[in-house]
Amino acid sequence: MSERATREVKITGEHTLVLHDYITGRDKREIEGVFLKDVSMRRSANASDLKNKDAGSVEMVGMKGTTQFEAENKALELVVKEIKTSDGAIITDRKQVVDFILDLPVEAYEEVIKAVNEITEPKKAETT
Repeated sequence: MSERATREVKITGEHTLVLHDYITGRDKREIEGVFLKDVSMRRSANASDLKNKDAGSVEMVGMKGTTQFEAENKALELVVKEIKTSDGAIITDRKQVVDFILDLPVEAYEEVIKAVNEITEPKKAETT
């Protein structure tokens, strides 16, 4: 597979992010997998379910409170190809990219999250 197209986004603090233009199916699965790996489900059987061939229903009963943050970090890892910092450094290591973004002032951090969400959730971005 060829190299994905990228775009540059300048954020507060004069840093430049190089973002992939789109996520792949594999990327989407990795992000969604963060949610699914921590879901607890329970099968219940009530009187009305017992009359059905498909006796019982499945309900989600729990998820870790930090799952959203883990999914967001995974999206940052997969979408942000590199960061060109205001002092000329280039960060390409996935863990360092996430750490750099998390250490930004909240205004710049939110700009990054918005840009990443536009790529990971393009239909949501179009309606907002």
